[in-house]
Amino acid sequence: MQSKVEEIIPEVYIHKNFINSSINPKAIGILIYRIEVKLLKIIELEISFNNIQNIEIENKIENQNSNLIFLKLNPFDNKEFVKITLFPNWSFTPKYHFLKFQNLSREYLENIIQNDVKKNEKILKECYEHLNNIPLELMTPIKLNN
Repeated sequence: MQSKVEEIIPEVYIHKNFINSSINPKAIGILIYRIEVKLLKIIELEISFNNIQNIEIENKIENQNSNLIFLKLNPFDNKEFVKITLFPNWSFTPKYHFLKFQNLSREYLENIIQNDVKKNEKILKECYEHLNNIPLELMTPIKLNN
């Protein structure tokens, strides 16, 4: 599998993965598009595929035209959105149009923080449980430098 990553705007990445096609003997391969968001914003994005020649588009987003895809992305989303089967002499041009950048609500951010706190408390509790089972005699004393 061959991969290529393109940063379409700061902190928003398109991952393109090419795999050889074993399903369709006439195809050269399959190109899988995945989008990754590393922003603390909700993004609405429209992706269009133009100048299409010798390809089949399988849209991964329900109820949408395969040549025009609308995505609403939450912070830290990482999702596959289209699979393109390539045939000899293929060509197409993807265009990305950002419709909206929305700041997160206070409630949403508080929820993220709450979830992280709960995860960290669980991990800390598990660490205490495991460490409490180790006899102190096994621990080597060390001298701390001030």
